[in-house]
Amino acid sequence: MAKKFATSTKLKDGTISPWLAASGSLAYTPENPPDSNYFFQYSWLMPGIFPDKKHYYFGYWSSLSKRDSYEDIVIEFLVRFWDQAKAGSVTPVAVRHGKITEQGFHAPIACYSYRERRKHTDSYMFIQHGSYLSVPAREQPHIHDGKILLYRGLGKSKVFNFFNPNLATLSPPFLESLRRYWLAHDHAFSDAEISFSVAHSRIHRCETDFLNTETDWTSIANMVGLEWTDCQLARRLRACYLQSFTLDQNIAKNKFGPNYVTCLTPIDNLRLTTFYAGEHEVFIIDPTKVEMIKSSGCKHKIKTEKDLQGI
Repeated sequence: MAKKFATSTKLKDGTISPWLAASGSLAYTPENPPDSNYFFQYSWLMPGIFPDKKHYYFGYWSSLSKRDSYEDIVIEFLVRFWDQAKAGSVTPVAVRHGKITEQGFHAPIACYSYRERRKHTDSYMFIQHGSYLSVPAREQPHIHDGKILLYRGLGKSKVFNFFNPNLATLSPPFLESLRRYWLAHDHAFSDAEISFSVAHSRIHRCETDFLNTETDWTSIANMVGLEWTDCQLARRLRACYLQSFTLDQNIAKNKFGPNYVTCLTPIDNLRLTTFYAGEHEVFIIDPTKVEMIKSSGCKHKIKTEKDLQGI
């Protein structure tokens, strides 16, 4: 199926929009929502993501119809969110455009507060190039300071090893690898169709086996000359990026615990993955921007570039 709309997210100043496009029909926002649910049908907007011609509203197969009715509970919260947006009853909490700076890559992302009606809870909706994530507001007390609490369940493991290089002491070759790593993220976020594919490519499982994920993180990294096999730092950054975290403490503690760690990171350091599994799952982009807060039932061990030998 031919693509009908531009999905480039790059603005003229080089920054990256968190919406489906930087301009045009797909540049809609909660403040300026689309008139029709047509613009939530991703198989028409981003056909390269899907191997067939089924209807995929918000990237998930759904029975949502032109009469604005729906039956699939998986996307119910998204339909309700946009209904509230059309009524003007959602509030922006943070809207960040992506960009590369001397301090690293900042991801495009938006967050809105709303009332999750089915659960009757005040919630935050995170939006990133067509990917969504909703969490109860009580789980994120630091969000108005631009910070997000992350949790990672370790099962019964007693140690959590986390790689956090010191930018001030990196050697020139390692610093060059880090800059290419930031550039790879810049490319991966530069188009909504590519961004959505990359976001889901490493979690190809029963909830996402209907997606076409041929464009993955590795292929994007190779485009900018970041070869994982050539550099210890690159391999460690890749391993760190592919560690998933959750924004819900109960998921880490009760589903992937009982041992877990609690971290803090800026809101623009998140890559949203899939809401389909209901695990409030994210990847972190830059490990240097993650602060370890607490270890529950275990301990954490920070590794730096000095520990790269032999990796």
